[in-house]
Formats: sequence, structure tokens, C-alpha cells
Amino acid sequence: YNLLFLNNRRPIIWNNESLNIAKQFPITKVNLPKIEKKIQNEYIQFIIKFKQKIKKIKLNEFFEFCNFDFWEIFKNELEQIIEDRSKNIIILNEKFNEFLDKENIDMVWTQDDWGDDRIIIKTCQQQKIPICCFLSGSMSIYRPEGRLWILPGMTGERIADKLCIWGENDLKNCKDANVNLEKIEIGGAPKYEKVFSKEKKDEDYILILTGGFPATANSYFLSTSMILNYEKLLKRILVEVKKFNKKVIIKRHPTQGPNEIINFKKMFSKILPDAIVLKDVNTIDLISKAKIIISMPSTVVEESIILDKPIILIPYLNNDNGMKYASSGAVMTIRESDNIYQIIQKCLYDKHTKEKLKQGRRKFLETSFSYQNSSSKKHIEIMEKLLKNKK
Repeated sequence: YNLLFLNNRRPIIWNNESLNIAKQFPITKVNLPKIEKKIQNEYIQFIIKFKQKIKKIKLNEFFEFCNFDFWEIFKNELEQIIEDRSKNIIILNEKFNEFLDKENIDMVWTQDDWGDDRIIIKTCQQQKIPICCFLSGSMSIYRPEGRLWILPGMTGERIADKLCIWGENDLKNCKDANVNLEKIEIGGAPKYEKVFSKEKKDEDYILILTGGFPATANSYFLSTSMILNYEKLLKRILVEVKKFNKKVIIKRHPTQGPNEIINFKKMFSKILPDAIVLKDVNTIDLISKAKIIISMPSTVVEESIILDKPIILIPYLNNDNGMKYASSGAVMTIRESDNIYQIIQKCLYDKHTKEKLKQGRRKFLETSFSYQNSSSKKHIEIMEKLLKNKK
């Protein structure tokens, strides 16, 4: 089969490890044809007709409240947005149609089906090409008042033919959000399949894993007070870690660099000058050998749970997220008012605490990941079923 993979989260080749993986497969990069000049006249005619139709519609009737007409306030801006966005959509649609006419694509696997990917997906669907979208867990969060809120676009707005989720926790969230369950397929998490069979052993070091937020300007941490409080908490934790006089390895997130909001490099060198700070290394290997893990919210928490390590989580928010790390008992959390030294000490030495966390990790894995050792095979079954239905 000729499979088309769409991914806009990060480049498919972004470090040495991903390059080595790519070399093992016959991967071809897609170069879309340049057709902007070719469709220029057609686009101009489209815009002329669009403006003519807009004039015939009394849009001000839709923008009237208590006899106050506010259509004129943003009329020009909205029309300009539609005009510019329409051009992008038309060009991408035509480019991809031309590409599909030359290539025999049997199926599309994608991580996203909104934005530009949504345009490509709809173009492929017009040509009867089946689409399967990976939904990589963590599909929902809980607001402080306790209401379930599905992340925008994560489920309800999806247009792919099938949505592939990790396990029962995701399925429950889909049901709670009234998602069309006919689209849902439980396939497990192939990216963790090898992690489940990874050899585990304990070396006497504490591993600190820094998450992607609040690392960059793209963070949702727009509150200055939240950033300052989180930075203050991190410093307290590092001070307490130092008291245990153990080897400390700090693994930084790939996105962390010169533009990060919190200056982690300065913080580490001041409080834990003897710590080993790493970035472009195999995180799985580090986790598999660590005594305990101290981590910010990130996918490395899931990897640490799979590798059966005691984990201390430093949450950004006071409420649990969609992956039930804390509520399942899989991790211990540190908050501002906690006795940080005592929490670290229990994770390192207290047999009752370690056993309780082990049970929590088992519970988390049972509800979050189906087909733990056969998820790749399950995804192939889903693909074959879609291709069979196409015929």
C-alpha cells in the first residue's frame, strides 16, 4: 500500500534518532506543485462572485442586538480574513488534487485534521481515500470546578473517517463528550510498545525531567503570577533534592533553549551545580535506570509509569489532566504547601508508599493503554479494515 503520513507537530526528522529511524523505511518527502500563477484568474473570479453574493445578503440582520447594528464595526476585517483565507484554501486544495492525480495514495494517517491538514483531509475524502487520525491520549482536562472539558478539536470537530485512541480512559472521555462512537477505534499506543518490553533496573540516581511548558513563548502560561509561583516551587524542590546527597541527572525538554520563559540553566547551575544536565540523549534509557523520577507534566510521565518507576509530579495546574496520573494513584504530586523533603524521602525509602504507587501505576496502565504489547498489530488491523471498506 501507498500510505500518506501527515504531521505538523514537528519535523519528521528533527534529531539524530529520528534520522536513523527514517533511514530504515522507504520514506519519500512530498513536494507539492507550484500552481499559484496557474489558478490566479480562477481565484480572482471566485472573489468577485463572493463579494457580489455578500452584498445580496443582509448580514446586518445577523449582527443586531437590541436595535444596535454592529455589523459595520468589523465588516471590512471579516471580509478581508475570508478573502485571504479562501486563497490559501483554494491553492492548497488544487495543489493536493494535482498531487493525488499523480500518486496512487491508498490511505492517509494523520495526527491532526484541522488547520491546513483539514483542507488536505477533505481533499483526500473527495477522492474517496480513507483517513485515520491518531488521538494521542490526554484528550481532556478537568476545570477546577470539576466539569469535564474536551480540548477543542480533539474529538467532536474531527472529520477523519476513524479516530484511533489509546484505551478505556480515552473512550470514557469520548462518551462523556457525546462523540460519534462509530468513528472511534481503540488501538493502543504503538509509540510505547517497545517501552513496555524495555529492561528495567535501578541505579542510585534521581532523574529530573523538565517538560515543554513553561519553556517557550508558545506556552499557555500567560499569567505572570503563575510563572513566578511555579519557578519558586521548582527552586524549593531542587533545594530539597540537594539534601539527599545523591547523584542527580537533569534531562531537559527538546524545546527548551534561549527563548524559554524560566531560565532553567541558571537555576540548575546555582542550586545543583554538580548535577549532570543533558538534552539530546535517549530519555527512555535514563528513565529505565533511575531510582525515582521528578517530572513536569509531559509524555515522559507515561513512559516513567510504563517503566514502573516511582514518580513525583510537579503539576502546572491544581486540577488533574485527562491522563489520570494523580487520580489513579500512579504518581505523587508536589504543591506549594507540601512538605517536599518528606515526599521525596517516602518515594526513595518508604516501602508502603512505593507499593501504593506501584498499584497506582498498574491501575493507570490498565485504563489508559489497550493492546500494550500488540498495538502496532492492532493499528494494521484498523488500516486493513478501512481499506477493505473502501473497496
